[in-house]
Amino acid sequence: MLEAEFIANFEENIINLSKNISDTLIKKILNKFNIKPPFVFYLGNAHPHKNIEGLIKAFLLLRKDYQYLQLVLSGKNHYFWQKIKEKFYNPNIIYTGYLTDEEMVALYKSAKIYVVPSFEEGFGIPLLEAMACGVPVVSSNAASLPEIGDRACIYFDPVDIKDMSDKIKSVLNNQKLQKELIEKGDRHYKNFSWKKMAEQTLEIYKDAYK
Repeated sequence: MLEAEFIANFEENIINLSKNISDTLIKKILNKFNIKPPFVFYLGNAHPHKNIEGLIKAFLLLRKDYQYLQLVLSGKNHYFWQKIKEKFYNPNIIYTGYLTDEEMVALYKSAKIYVVPSFEEGFGIPLLEAMACGVPVVSSNAASLPEIGDRACIYFDPVDIKDMSDKIKSVLNNQKLQKELIEKGDRHYKNFSWKKMAEQTLEIYKDAYK
């Protein structure tokens, strides 16, 4: 019963919220976090294999050419996020902490680009969530990510900060490419079973509370 309920809520919260969330609510959520588009978005934890430091360094390179750009980093506060915030304080980097489902979808839909910088990754659910919410995805080419993202992403070498920065820049500079990635992402995420994604997410939660 718990699994069936979780799966139903997972699909409903992502797909339905993406379709039905109002512009007024999105604006309210952005104001809550003092987010001023355009911004690059990441959602997840800050464990070392997620390569958040690499993403921040790539963003700081981008800021030399895009002085209006923000980086929004979201995830439940824990030790690794605290260490990141202490090391990389910057007024153009916004740490939101935990997000509700509405806040998560609002940020996905408002982001200019969603970035997955990981050295290692499992199924990569946020990558597909971003596609479902209509944001272009730029991803690490490590582990399972190219398999999950296929041709609907632009890929970079996660150990090469300049390559990450350049690939993000290539999407920022090209409205045609942005549109192509959004269209490809919209088709691509529908090839995946949300039931399977929800089941895998549920297993992660189960493991965390063993």
